[in-house]
Amino acid sequence: AADNNANGIPDNQEIAPYPVYGSNVPQGAKCFRAAYGDVYIGVNLRDTAAGYQLDAAQSVSHYTSQAGLSDSATLPLGLINYKLHVPQAGDTAIITIHFSVPIPYHYDWINYTLSGYEEYEANSTFASDRKSVSLSVRDGDVGDMDGVANGIIVSMGGYGRMSSTPSTMEGSSSSETGSAKCFITALISY
Repeated sequence: AADNNANGIPDNQEIAPYPVYGSNVPQGAKCFRAAYGDVYIGVNLRDTAAGYQLDAAQSVSHYTSQAGLSDSATLPLGLINYKLHVPQAGDTAIITIHFSVPIPYHYDWINYTLSGYEEYEANSTFASDRKSVSLSVRDGDVGDMDGVANGIIVSMGGYGRMSSTPSTMEGSSSSETGSAKCFITALISY
């Protein structure tokens, strides 16, 4: 999708910050519409020290067949994809995702990796009002989809729950796995 104002949000999803979470969305948050439903989302990087920068954020459908995604997770709003820079390769960052409505208590944070969906409970903390979740992501490790410690973190996930069938790309052909990598590259190139 086009980003004509080069602010890291696709133009067809972009909104002003005020509908997301009242006045509690921090200055500089990237705010956009969810892929599904009438929900607004704001993404901000907690650490604003030198070298930390949230480059882009968007909402995407979790039914995108090119990524090898399956129905092994229920994700009511689709997926939230973001890209950020950290000062040093291997650094950890905290991302907070704000929602215009509370997240139901029976949902957790689900991350997507090249291996499929995985629960992200150990690295996610929901606010008491369930209108935001803070995620810990580490360059080249947990929460970084490319798995490379290169100063760039790309992550994709959403609130939802896992089905009883594990999501995996085991047994996938190399062309299917290659398609997933191309999909991830396409997401971060906006």
